[in-house]
Amino acid sequence: MNRDIDSKVIGYFAYSSPASVVCEGDACVNSGSEQRMKDYMASAAQKSTQKTTIKKTRFGEIIHGMKMGAPYPFDEE
Repeated sequence: MNRDIDSKVIGYFAYSSPASVVCEGDACVNSGSEQRMKDYMASAAQKSTQKTTIKKTRFGEIIHGMKMGAPYPFDEE
């Protein structure tokens, strides 16, 4: 796949450790902006004693995850 497309930022995800990604059911939550992710976490009452990190999600990462069978919900943004 084209490297320019693979590196395109398409959203944000959050995690509190490498193995603890913010999910809705079985799917890793992806938002259109960092602020939307913060809003989602506040409204979903994400209670964790660990610091949560918000990172950019790139197109290539999503495609790789989907090929491995991972579901990805996205917001309107």
